[in-house]
Amino acid sequence: MASINDVAKLAKVSISTVSLAINYPERVSEQTRQKIFRAMKELRYTPSSKSVQPGSAKKNSVALITSEVSGPYFYEIMRGISETLTLNDLEMILLSGPDAEKRHFHEMAESPFVRGIILLGIDEPLGVDAAGAVRNGVPVVIANAGSEIEGVGSVSVDNYHIGETVANHILHIGYRRVALLGERNRERIPRAAGFVDALRAGGITIPPELDIPVYLDEKSGYFAMEQFLEQGIPLPEVIYCLNDEIALGVMSALGQRGIRVPQEVAVIGCDDVSVSRYVDPPLTTVALPKFEQGMLSVIQLLRQASGMPAENIVLNAKLVIRESCGYRLRQSGRRSVQRERTESGQKNGD
Repeated sequence: MASINDVAKLAKVSISTVSLAINYPERVSEQTRQKIFRAMKELRYTPSSKSVQPGSAKKNSVALITSEVSGPYFYEIMRGISETLTLNDLEMILLSGPDAEKRHFHEMAESPFVRGIILLGIDEPLGVDAAGAVRNGVPVVIANAGSEIEGVGSVSVDNYHIGETVANHILHIGYRRVALLGERNRERIPRAAGFVDALRAGGITIPPELDIPVYLDEKSGYFAMEQFLEQGIPLPEVIYCLNDEIALGVMSALGQRGIRVPQEVAVIGCDDVSVSRYVDPPLTTVALPKFEQGMLSVIQLLRQASGMPAENIVLNAKLVIRESCGYRLRQSGRRSVQRERTESGQKNGD
């Protein structure tokens, strides 16, 4: 089993820097933090209670309350939570379903066996006094949070910046006719806002017929694209989907109609789920630190249990350029044009 020393060696940083990235990630530069997280993932290293602040040994369970457990995105966050709990000799109590927080939060907060509560994807819990639970000595952390609650710890990604990053990539490639697909739930509202704002700053406005609300799964993406194609609306140059599952459905619908990606329309997703690199063409997307969100949620919970104050940790994401966005295709096209112009100039000079 890998140790913290192995992580430090692979990431080419000190052991104290690895420890700092685990316990206080906001105090480590994004570049260094990413190196450390990549090393941890490669070595399959998960922090144990030796790496984090110790908590009470009387309570050996942590409640994970979530409204949904489906999809590869949430699976990776839950894997980070589960593996970190296991390495710290803690059990996970999984409670899910519609209004799960209403039905289970108070019971878990009063349980003598629960050390703390993690809310996954529930940033404004209805009927739940999360701050009150913290005041009563029950640590609460919101994983994959979309907003902050005073006194409650959270781990999230900068979704507005994600939208800006994708938009700037599209502007760099040179696309002008842009479509946006995805439901505006609490997490994707800032993601879509960052995208739209950055496009507007670049002189592009998404027309209403290309701004399509779609439920965040592959099936919905497929049928939304089918319906769009049946309307006979001219294709956009690029489609940005607010998650990879929508993008995979869109690419499937385009393929069945014989529409080539990226030659006729480019597609970009978000989340970097594992299958995105294996589809044809491989999907350009944004890699989110999914496992790390889960891992840091547990670490923060244990730190709160030891008396440390709650923190709001915000992680950055990274654009992953593959073939579906057409970047490399356009670059090769530009090089060909430049070569032709150079050769033509040489002939004229002769």
